[in-house]
Amino acid sequence: MIIINPGTEARRGATEANAEVVAATILQDLELEVSAEVSRCAGRDADGWFGFLFRLDDKTVVVDIPGDDPETVCEGRPFKSRRLYVEGSSWLYGYALNHISEGLGLEEGQ
Repeated sequence: MIIINPGTEARRGATEANAEVVAATILQDLELEVSAEVSRCAGRDADGWFGFLFRLDDKTVVVDIPGDDPETVCEGRPFKSRRLYVEGSSWLYGYALNHISEGLGLEEGQ
């Protein structure tokens, strides 16, 4: 049996700087630029993904962000964009936003 999960493969050329741009975009898209804290969790870095902790009040969500071109990552396009790992589960960008939002206790739709 062969299982294909596109967007979860390692990719050369991924950079921490790109992942940081995606992390900042997540804050903007969830409208959390001021209220949430994002910190690096470098111990999670592997195969072109870079670990981040998103904190809001007493809630924390672990997100591994690919260091690919930020526009491509945030496009969330199957077979093109690599997935983000939110608490260990892989999601394309838009779905990852929903899971981050849920993990931080935000109301749906924010």
